[in-house]
Amino acid sequence: MDAIQLALNVNLKRTIPSSQRFFFKQQELSEATYPLFISYLAWLRKIKATPNQFDVMYQNEQKNREFRFLCKRNLLFFLTVTGQFNVIEKLFKTPSFTTKFCHLITLIKKEHYKRRQKKKLTLKRNISTQSKEPQSGSET
Repeated sequence: MDAIQLALNVNLKRTIPSSQRFFFKQQELSEATYPLFISYLAWLRKIKATPNQFDVMYQNEQKNREFRFLCKRNLLFFLTVTGQFNVIEKLFKTPSFTTKFCHLITLIKKEHYKRRQKKKLTLKRNISTQSKEPQSGSET
């Protein structure tokens, strides 16, 4: 063993494993390979309050999506964000707006109730038609 010495500053040839041998390929840790492990690590980071760069990006994207959704759907939110307080004041000072607003809310509630009733009726019809059909396994 004394006769064996390592030569310093010698470039070693890189060995390339056969592409047919799949177990030599090193897979990177990604959500596609280990989704439960990745979600567990994200949960731990959330508990310890040490967000990752990707966690921060995801949170920012989520906040932006919520902000855009509120701006599209909520008129008062949009007007307050854009600073159009004079328009808000005009809307609430006119009595016709408040009555139309209340009427619109009641119409929306009625429409929502009608849709729920239609869904219940179709569900009941589907259940009743399924129970009336003879089962194919009971025939002799």
